Amino acid sequence: MVVTAERSPFRERHMVQWQLAPMTWTGLHVLHLFRPGRAHSVWWMFNPDFTLNCWYVNLEAPPAVWRDGNLAGVDTFDHALDLVVPPGRDWRWKDEDEYQERIGHPAYWGEDGAKEIRAEGERVGMDIEAGGFPFDGTWLDFRPDPAWPTPEFPTAGWDRPRSRP
Repeated sequence: MVVTAERSPFRERHMVQWQLAPMTWTGLHVLHLFRPGRAHSVWWMFNPDFTLNCWYVNLEAPPAVWRDGNLAGVDTFDHALDLVVPPGRDWRWKDEDEYQERIGHPAYWGEDGAKEIRAEGERVGMDIEAGGFPFDGTWLDFRPDPAWPTPEFPTAGWDRPRSRP
């Protein structure tokens, strides 16, 4: 299939009005790790029986933690390019086409930003290959405490503007 600039999925997504809406996660069990100053997060993606499906590395802006009264959250900005890491750690890039489409778009990044994003992925790739944390087997035995209550969805404030531009 040939995708032209006028009909690309990226262009179509940006021609609609997006609205935040609550949803219930129905995919694999996921444990997210956000670290201050890191331009990526790592997701442990567990199968229904809690065996590791893969690690997923989401390249994104470093997390910005916010608090507002009883509400708190973490804001970031997705960089489209990701890494998928099976249990054997033979990682691969994911969504390179979406990452490339955004280069030069005013809402995303220029050539220099694109180089920084890929360099972050390459640094993480070296950690993966070396078996460094968090790709060293840490937290593979994580299980949520069954006594933890399901958080209640806030009635107001959850759709606040991002804390970072």
